Amino acid sequence: MAKKSLNKVAYEYLYKSIVTCQYLPGEAIVEQEVTNKLGISRTPVREALRRLSSEGFIRQIPMKGSFVRQLTTHDIEDIFELRQMFEENALRSGFNEISAEELAMIEKKMNLLTEDSDPEDFYESDRMLHRMIIGHAKNKRMIAFFNTIDSQLETFRYLSAMSNMRLKHSKEEHINIIKAIKEKKLESALKHLRLHLDNVKINTLKVLRQMRNL
Repeated sequence: MAKKSLNKVAYEYLYKSIVTCQYLPGEAIVEQEVTNKLGISRTPVREALRRLSSEGFIRQIPMKGSFVRQLTTHDIEDIFELRQMFEENALRSGFNEISAEELAMIEKKMNLLTEDSDPEDFYESDRMLHRMIIGHAKNKRMIAFFNTIDSQLETFRYLSAMSNMRLKHSKEEHINIIKAIKEKKLESALKHLRLHLDNVKINTLKVLRQMRNL
């Protein structure tokens, strides 16, 4: 396999392992164990670790190694403050550019969700809506930074799957956002977006407390 492909293999393995808590917060990632597991050399593993470090998933400590980063309540507060600022800015700047086709596609996916749906289906519809909003931002650097901080919350999304009630409420919140956008009511859409993000933050902090008890 090409070097670039091996880098991707190492990155995707480590990313998934961190997000799904196969590596717990604070746990060391041993390079040799990863190379043995994947059957590759240390070089692509080190490249993957450097990338994960730049994205905020791990901490690399000289002479000690790489450790899964432990997000604090302050980190969560910071991430959501930025996320709300970015998404509101994107919704305001691109409000009139959001097409009926985009909304219809997301709304259709939302309406197919039931209490028996796989949690990943809920998260995929969530990602579609928020990616649509941020995708209409005029500031491309902001989009790139948003994607980085948003990805740091993937572990919490994974663990949130244990809360079916939260998934139900999230669907309702999403539908309210879509409805306001369809009706061309910007302030209403912003209000529902803020409410949704506030509720997501509250649940994320709850999951963080649960993680500390793992």
